[in-house]
Amino acid sequence: ASSGPLILYATRLAVRVEGFLKFALKKCTAPGQPRPRGLEFMENWKVEKSMKDLRKTLDERVIPMLEYWIDPIRCKNVDASNLVHAHLIYLFKNYTYEEFDYRSISVLLTSQVYLSINHRFSNKAYDDLADSSDPSKPPPSIQIAQSEIFDIIQGKRYHILQYMKNNPEDADAAMEAVVRIATGTGPRALTDRQKQMKQRRWKSIGHPTCYGRFVPDTEDEKLRDGSYRKPKAGENFEKWMLRVTTKEVGIEVNVQISEFTLQNHKMMLLDPTIMKHKDFQHTRETVLADATDVACAEVVHTTNRYHWRLVGQRYDVMSWAPDKRNYHDIKGALNRDYTRKFPTSLRPGETWIAEVLLEKLPLILPEVTLFMSANDMSNMPYAHLMGWIQNPSKGDSNFTHTLKEVMVSHNPPVITVFNVK
Repeated sequence: ASSGPLILYATRLAVRVEGFLKFALKKCTAPGQPRPRGLEFMENWKVEKSMKDLRKTLDERVIPMLEYWIDPIRCKNVDASNLVHAHLIYLFKNYTYEEFDYRSISVLLTSQVYLSINHRFSNKAYDDLADSSDPSKPPPSIQIAQSEIFDIIQGKRYHILQYMKNNPEDADAAMEAVVRIATGTGPRALTDRQKQMKQRRWKSIGHPTCYGRFVPDTEDEKLRDGSYRKPKAGENFEKWMLRVTTKEVGIEVNVQISEFTLQNHKMMLLDPTIMKHKDFQHTRETVLADATDVACAEVVHTTNRYHWRLVGQRYDVMSWAPDKRNYHDIKGALNRDYTRKFPTSLRPGETWIAEVLLEKLPLILPEVTLFMSANDMSNMPYAHLMGWIQNPSKGDSNFTHTLKEVMVSHNPPVITVFNVK
């Protein structure tokens, strides 16, 4: 709506005013301390009442409105959702631990996880608005300095963990809300009817190095209690590291770094080179509504292939890189059935192949040894031969040779040469 930017601006202004009022009230109520200059005659009760009225408006009107905007049923615009989630985090900038409740920690957790998945934070030190090679086309902005968002998240992290430890039921509900928001399967707050599904119990992995990594009670017990990290008898450091870092995890929420892991793969934004690739543009324009970014999770990456699953879109994306192996060094690159050397292994009835090819071979394929299969080609209309030709030794290519495929037709006599590898 056209009023959206104005509402968000008023929200940011209200939070900053609330922060100033809290600071002023704290300084003017400190026992034994003089009041700051300019606040000597401030009436504390009026400031406290105004602060409570302001917070009531933010809690009862602004937060429900913003969450209504980004309900996954009606909002499919990732950039708009990023903008609103950043403001939801900002609304709790002035919260202290004593003010925390289920809504505050669930909003902070869901919004920071959503941003970590769906927002491409700037790699510039000064401003995300300047992180573009084309100043006329700045990247999608969350309208709040990203350093301020980081400061809020980091400043509340310890208190969030402390609250979750002291209030496990609220922590369980907040973790389920993170799962719904991260996977796009529902809103943060559920109705009473939607709460009928049994809620899992979430606990931090029981190891000192894993504090803040929450997994549900449906996970393997050795993962939940942290015993999987204990070295096994005769296990060296390399094997131990491989085992603990590839441990199968169904679902995990890392509160320390705001990461959501599904089926052992962290959710992230699809690589920008794929988003801009010409072969992806049709899908981007039709299925993704020309979105600037889309969340994904790794399925299986191999040496020359990347495989992502687009979250909530029912689409997979695969990207292949050119194979850089030197085929001449690979056994079996030349068909193992081609063992007969041309022309020394020709049968009496196959002399027609030499008549067509032998004189021209040094001209078209110099210093190339061709091989044929064991099949008798005496009465065949064509013959099939293969061999390696050495490539020029210049450039950065790893390929020392190129595999040539030669088709020789009997009548009329024709020679066709193909580059295979």
